[in-house]
Amino acid sequence: MPNYVVTAPFLNLRSEPLVNHENRIAELPQGQIVKKLGVATSNPKWFEIEALMHRVLFKGFVHSDYLKLADDVQFPTAQLFKEVHLSPAKAGRNDRESGWPYPLKQEADTPRRKASDTEVNRRKDLLKIVDWLTVESSLRYQPRQNTYCNIYAYDYCYLAGAYIPRVYWTASNQTDHEAGTTTPVIYGLTVQELNANALYAWLHNYGEKFGWRRLGTAKELQNEANEGKVCVISAKHTLPNKSGHIAAVIPEHSGWKAVESQGSFIPVQSQAGRINRAKFNDSRWWLRSDLQAFSFWVHE
Repeated sequence: MPNYVVTAPFLNLRSEPLVNHENRIAELPQGQIVKKLGVATSNPKWFEIEALMHRVLFKGFVHSDYLKLADDVQFPTAQLFKEVHLSPAKAGRNDRESGWPYPLKQEADTPRRKASDTEVNRRKDLLKIVDWLTVESSLRYQPRQNTYCNIYAYDYCYLAGAYIPRVYWTASNQTDHEAGTTTPVIYGLTVQELNANALYAWLHNYGEKFGWRRLGTAKELQNEANEGKVCVISAKHTLPNKSGHIAAVIPEHSGWKAVESQGSFIPVQSQAGRINRAKFNDSRWWLRSDLQAFSFWVHE
């Protein structure tokens, strides 16, 4: 029987050929090699397989939609200071877990911003992106036990032509990539998802390599956003195991202006979070007591 490769970010190995919360044996990571032993008599779309993980041989059933013949699979590669994305771009605004690590797919009306465009057009395009993402209603960003400020910030920047990562190299791959090594982009093995705390650290460690520039004040950030540049506020939580926050600062426009009063300045922002808000100018959330540090960033 031939060997196959897991192509999903993860795939549940089950004790029987059906989806049931109680029949999960193990989680197979993307890129895992599995050996096909046969097919289920009840449904040939389910393969009986075996997989060697961490020197343990697992046997069970997986759905074949998430497998490809090993000879037909070639994962994309990337280097440290080049953008890293899972491929293909297949996420939709109304996808939930299955699309979270992936970039947004191109739809007929998907807006984009070009850094080389005029200032007026850049501003218009940033606002079109905010309107199109519909953060307040799109299922991709709706809070549950977790919140998804990092995913919304990634999508906003992705469409605006500025890179922040959804996935980035695991610690075990950092040394190789700093030496310029090219490595396959495999979810859970060579790359992992970044939460808001991790994005704060990434901006400080790698932001300048990807065109980000740190600013000193929120007012400076608003001025850059008004020129059609991509701007974010990033903050890390005081507790390492809790996520911080990241929000976009967007251009001022009709009905939405920054608020300046008694020495404080609140830019016009857009965020996902515990409360999703497409536009707001009433919060300096980065000064919350549960946030340890914050920084302002602009990308041309």
